[in-house]
This record gives sequence, structure tokens and C-alpha cells, in this order.
Amino acid sequence: MIKDPNCKNKIYRVDELDKIVFDDMGRVFINDEVYRESYVSSRSDFEGKFIVPEDCYFFVGDNRGGSYDARFWVNPYTHKSDIKG
Repeated sequence: MIKDPNCKNKIYRVDELDKIVFDDMGRVFINDEVYRESYVSSRSDFEGKFIVPEDCYFFVGDNRGGSYDARFWVNPYTHKSDIKG
């Protein structure tokens, strides 16, 4: 669980990763390899590349098409000290 910018606690899937790329077809690449996500309930056409700093995490929701997650935050990286649970 993390605290979001609106001071609400949110629960997200968490992975420790280095480089994350979202392409315009809804695919996710982690460290240059396609990441299979059978659990994602809706795809998104969001495009972007993120390099996750050491001791930080990058959170995305399973409802990718409707989730206000790290892809849209001013600071998309959450330091491990800000994670509960």
C-alpha cells in the first residue's frame, strides 16, 4: 500500500524493475523484454519510458486503461520507505 498525492491509501501490484517501456499497442517491455500481463483488465494506448531509480518502485494498476497510476504522477517513482505492508 502506498500513499498517493491526494493523501489516499492505494494498493497496487509492485515489482522491482529497472527500465519500463509502454508502447502504443498496450504492450509493456521490462528491461527490453515483452512482459506478459494476463491479469490486466483493460489496455491503454499510453506511450512512455521510465528508468526506475535505485530503492524506488513504479506502480501501475491492473485496470491499465482506467488507472491513475505512476504513469501520470508528477513523480512516478515511490521510494521504498513510503511503502506500507
